[in-house]
Amino acid sequence: MPTLSPENQERQEKIATSAGVNTNQVRAFAYELGILRNRGMLVALNIKGTSLFERKAEFSEYGIGAESILRNRLKTGKKRILPVEASVKVFASIAATLRQTLKKYSYALPGFAPYKFVTFDAFEGRFKPKFVECLELWNAEIENLITNLDAYRDQIALQAAAEAAKSWEHLGEFKIGDKVFDFEEYIDRCVARDLADIPTESRIRDVMKLDYLVAMVYGDTDIAKDQADAQDIRLRMEITKEAQSLETQMMAEQLRADRSRNQILEDEMRQRREVVLAEEAAHIRQQLAESGSPFDQIVREARNRAADSAAEMLLSIKKNGFVKGKVAEKGKGLLEFFQIMATHDDRYLLDMLEKLNTQIGTVSDRKNEPERDAEAIAKTLENIIGLADVEFQTILSDKGTFSAIELD
Repeated sequence: MPTLSPENQERQEKIATSAGVNTNQVRAFAYELGILRNRGMLVALNIKGTSLFERKAEFSEYGIGAESILRNRLKTGKKRILPVEASVKVFASIAATLRQTLKKYSYALPGFAPYKFVTFDAFEGRFKPKFVECLELWNAEIENLITNLDAYRDQIALQAAAEAAKSWEHLGEFKIGDKVFDFEEYIDRCVARDLADIPTESRIRDVMKLDYLVAMVYGDTDIAKDQADAQDIRLRMEITKEAQSLETQMMAEQLRADRSRNQILEDEMRQRREVVLAEEAAHIRQQLAESGSPFDQIVREARNRAADSAAEMLLSIKKNGFVKGKVAEKGKGLLEFFQIMATHDDRYLLDMLEKLNTQIGTVSDRKNEPERDAEAIAKTLENIIGLADVEFQTILSDKGTFSAIELD
């Protein structure tokens, strides 16, 4: 890293004191997090309403009465509110697809949960297009569901009556408080309950949400920096007030009185704020200390992902003795995938992926696949797998690029 100016050195020491870390840690984490801010952002999914169409079932719906011994240890499951499961499955499938997409094209950094770090390339090229596609499907299914609400109510009324008649056969008696229900009253209650469970159009539109949240990478040193900046601002304001108060004795007395009252309130607010910030900063510091450098965390995860893919390809080559078309396609895709996921310049990994890309060559019609050196490709895959087990330490150059020193 470049040498800090005296002013920045003073700021570094102030941040370190506020954060309770060594000055070299401030430089390392602040520098690395600063680079991550320039190369990506934090993304968290905001999916709501997928459980809107189910509720907890009642014991009576299973034909289990209030005095039954079965109630002692059994728990009831879930009951679908709609007469069909199609819409419920669609919403769950869309949510699962988005979660898998975010997981695939992101890194989990300690201290930032539930947010995941996503490079700008991965966000714009992979996550955002998939989100737009999923959102269109989500909204279309909402409209389809709302269109069929009246028909669903008619179906539920018939189903609820049939289910209630069946459960009545095993209950013997049903009562709520002192009210004892006869057969017809029990049927009417069950039908009314199930109809009331069906959400209205406005509730569906209000509750069913598919969105994502974004944030900037923000660590404990940033919290401490804000504290330091706030302290500087407060001191400058006090100096300004003091200078103005000297204009007249009357103004000085008034300002001192106001400042005294305000200072008490300000100190109380500052103490409350600093307690919260200190708690959060300590929590983040602990996670960072346990996990090490954010860059190292990402490098390790990227290498592990590459190793997993390489292991699958190697298994196929050893099993078949040659490079199958699907394996070649997967190998060609690895370089592009890790290029869009890059937050650093891990030349060790990228060099091997480029070598693998060259060895595989073109991937065309499977009937005209070129001959490939399966033994050489297998060797490259073994080297990629081996990278995941290498111990390394992070080195950041003055230009902000990443490299690593392999350790014996």
